[in-house]
Amino acid sequence: MPELLKRIVSTLVCGAVLTLCPGGLCAVGQEIFVVRTFPGEGETLVRRDFQVIVEFSGRVEPEEFSFSISPDPGGWQQMWENGNRRVKLTTPAGFARGTRYEARVKAEKEGKEHVFSFFVSGPDSVALIDEAEEKKILTRDEAWAHRMEALFEPEKLPEAYRSSTPIRCGTPVFNRFSRDSGSLEKETLERLGPYLLRPGEPGSVFEGDGDDEEVSGSFSASPAEAVERPSGYTYSAKCSRAPITVWSGRKNAAKARRARDLVDSHDMYSRFKSLMGKEPPRDGGSAENRKNPDDRLDIFMVRMDASAGSVCGFCRATSLGKKVSPSVILTNNTLEGDLLASTLAHELFHAFQNAHSVFEEKWLSEGTAVWAEDFIGSGWNTEQDYLPALFTPDRNRMETLTSKDGDQPYAAYLFPFFLTKHAFRSRGSGADAIVGDIWKAAGADGDFQSLGSVNHALKGKFDKYFREFALVTMDLPPFDEIYPKSENLEIRPLHREEFWLLYEPGEQTVEIPLPPLSAKYIRIDNDLFDPAFVRLDLSDFLKNPDTISVQAVIDDGEKLPPLDLTGKEKMEFEVNREEKSPLDFKKIILVFASTDRKSTTFNTLKIQVRGAKFSGTVFYRKNHPWSAESSNATGTVTSTGTLTENAALHITLKYSNTYQGRDYYKPEDASGTYSYSYREHCEIRVHDQQGVGTIDRTAGDSGALKRERIHCLLIHDPEKGTYSFDFSISTPVKESGTEIWHGGLINVPFSWGIDVPSREYEGQTDGSIFSDSWSVPGNNAAPVVPGGHSGVHVSWTFTKP
Repeated sequence: MPELLKRIVSTLVCGAVLTLCPGGLCAVGQEIFVVRTFPGEGETLVRRDFQVIVEFSGRVEPEEFSFSISPDPGGWQQMWENGNRRVKLTTPAGFARGTRYEARVKAEKEGKEHVFSFFVSGPDSVALIDEAEEKKILTRDEAWAHRMEALFEPEKLPEAYRSSTPIRCGTPVFNRFSRDSGSLEKETLERLGPYLLRPGEPGSVFEGDGDDEEVSGSFSASPAEAVERPSGYTYSAKCSRAPITVWSGRKNAAKARRARDLVDSHDMYSRFKSLMGKEPPRDGGSAENRKNPDDRLDIFMVRMDASAGSVCGFCRATSLGKKVSPSVILTNNTLEGDLLASTLAHELFHAFQNAHSVFEEKWLSEGTAVWAEDFIGSGWNTEQDYLPALFTPDRNRMETLTSKDGDQPYAAYLFPFFLTKHAFRSRGSGADAIVGDIWKAAGADGDFQSLGSVNHALKGKFDKYFREFALVTMDLPPFDEIYPKSENLEIRPLHREEFWLLYEPGEQTVEIPLPPLSAKYIRIDNDLFDPAFVRLDLSDFLKNPDTISVQAVIDDGEKLPPLDLTGKEKMEFEVNREEKSPLDFKKIILVFASTDRKSTTFNTLKIQVRGAKFSGTVFYRKNHPWSAESSNATGTVTSTGTLTENAALHITLKYSNTYQGRDYYKPEDASGTYSYSYREHCEIRVHDQQGVGTIDRTAGDSGALKRERIHCLLIHDPEKGTYSFDFSISTPVKESGTEIWHGGLINVPFSWGIDVPSREYEGQTDGSIFSDSWSVPGNNAAPVVPGGHSGVHVSWTFTKP
């Protein structure tokens, strides 16, 4: 049963009344509904420049569509795609931070309204301050004062820099401060002094926060020592498996012990030491130093106001301006459970980083520290909270890996995760060592080029690994088992793919903007009924052959290896053939990746669909000079027909022979049908066609025209070149009355060819391309001149449907 009929019958069985619509079957009178929106219901977004996207279950007429939003930024513009199944809505004004929006959509005037709401939090406070400094609204010194306020005393921030978006980790701020401190004014450094002192020291922003209320058995120091120590943070819980002391006020002693036990039970210090090859430098403390009584690494459990954006902690390099530095760690004393454990692992890994290089870029520093959370506790899964920041669902892409914006640097942990879980999995338990190799390279690099350190550790093959990373992160077969589902890690829902539907012949244009070190995902679904040819025009990507890769995975129900289309001008598929083609697909995923370090590229993909149908005519005329008498005999064979994929070639042949001015063979139609094979030679025998030839000069007797053999080479989309088709036609002759012919066969062997000089689907050849001769046996047969064929004209024109 033809596929179209199967689909119609199958759907009718379900009880719906259907009709054919562009791109498929649709229910008559059935309401079109919303399939998906971006943002989704209840989402919170940091970006303010996103598109609102609405996808529908069927075609929507723009004049029937309605959209409203409150509050309304205004200036909305619509862009319709996919046969009006998707609309993208943009406003040049952008969205206001700290604002909740409610949107209402209707596909039809009388249809059901779809309502969804979302919240735009906007960038975090540090990002807002950075932006103000870049725009010269704030001086460098003013910006640094506000950054410290954002971390420790957000209630002091001017309203313009307040944000509800969390500041995940304060370490990047302090690493940056270490580098900038030498250029700040003396007054600024004095103003920032309380933020730089160890908790409990006089003048520290945390002075007195430890709560000195006596709790029995909570002191680790003697009462005399306690009197000499600064107020607060007098309780110490020393790790037994690491040179680490956890400090708190006596009231929070249980929290300090819990933190100590987590560090010890997970053996964090030893595991990081083995991985990184170095220990954090000792901080120079001694028994005589009442501010720092020993040289162990100190972790302080401190109060961090929730209004600070729920900062979990930070690791501060204490030797300002130095590439290698001792560290002090502060963690939020409100943390519990897995979040406390992962924060300790994260900040402790920063201390090990500072043994190699304080000044690495944020994406490498934070990305590997987040990776370290999984390295220590794979079941915590706290690292996955950052992942949405790496992807932009409205753009269907993975954003710049090396970004420093918002949470993206934290989400960059997915790259070292890919290296250890997939790219270097052949090393077994040693796969994690690649992260240590990266930091060892960073320590040896005097220029602090983080990407250079990664490339060095990867033996100069970063581009190769990044392209593979982009492909694997598609997270669909055959790669859907690479990221461990045991940890509930699913990447695809975070980015999806930009969906394009094949529903009728024509061309669709897809814009592919690629920021540096990013990837974009496109899904093409085959919703065509008839056989067709699909061409992906990739010529525009040849502008960037060294930095843009194109990879594809075909989904036809089986797990197939990916296709590397990098550097190709085009890729062609044949779909919906009755005889399955290896280039058929139900769905195909395209992954575009840019390894450009700095520039954004703008490329265009063209998706071209045309029916598998061509029409044309071959015409043959032979003028044969006879040696006896002055008459001419003319033989004419004309073939006309239409080639249709999965159908048949209907061909008409006409033949006539005139001798001495008399029509011995009158033109008659002889039609036959044969199937053909795509891009293959084939020999197909065709049945006799009875009663189609008049062979008696006086009429009345009939013979049979038989096509015995057909050799064909059919090229649906021809490259430049010549293609030949051979036919052999034989006609039996009967003796009748005064018939001058005794009977026998008129053999007309001939061939024709086409020359396609360009890809315009047409071509023509003139010349004596036929071989052999024909003979007319009989008593009064005229002599034959061998090789008498001349005046041959053969042409074939391919016509686009």
